[in-house]
Amino acid sequence: MTSSPVAESAPQFKRLVRAHKWGAALKVAATKFGPKISESLLFARIGETLVEADMVAVAETCFEEGLTRWPDDIWLLYHYANLATFYRTSEVAFPRWQDLISRHPGSPLGICGMAVLRQVRGDDPGAEALFADATGLFPDYVWAADGYANSAARREDWPTALVRWIDVIQRFPGHQRAYEQTVRALVELQDFEAARVAVCRGIEAFPASPTLLAQSEVIMTRLAGG
Repeated sequence: MTSSPVAESAPQFKRLVRAHKWGAALKVAATKFGPKISESLLFARIGETLVEADMVAVAETCFEEGLTRWPDDIWLLYHYANLATFYRTSEVAFPRWQDLISRHPGSPLGICGMAVLRQVRGDDPGAEALFADATGLFPDYVWAADGYANSAARREDWPTALVRWIDVIQRFPGHQRAYEQTVRALVELQDFEAARVAVCRGIEAFPASPTLLAQSEVIMTRLAGG
């Protein structure tokens, strides 16, 4: 559990949720997340805070209460399904993602969430196929492209991963992870000169990235014969 002011409020949320004091919980949440946020989003934020504090069952109760009020709310559906991905069985998680997809077919959240679920359950080919579909259906969604590129990295197909990560950079130049993963792919391919160029470009774009700075040290050492 983190020590942020929001995370420190998790025990208070837990007490209120367990007592079904929803009005009081919403008032506390409004002081933490902003009074102008909708009530449905406040329910989602309370649940997120509880999950981060490892109060998973209480968080699930919060999401379920929110969904009884707003059954079509995309963020409640997303967090409810995402919780099941990491803390419940596939038999629980799959229907939740399917419900989100059926209610919001125009959103990338459902198909990408289903892809992550397959990945978590060890079905990497199925996950990659879903991410491929998502990149075609939602070309402007960076996490679809990220997931598709990462799928190749997970199976250590570094030439394919490199091509995909470069494509992510070209399409989403503000996506830091793509720069870091491009460098990683080049290092795995032992193309250290290209990796040097890539890491310099990455640091120019994201000078505070600890990953890129660490990669730069490794690459320079290798180029120096270390």
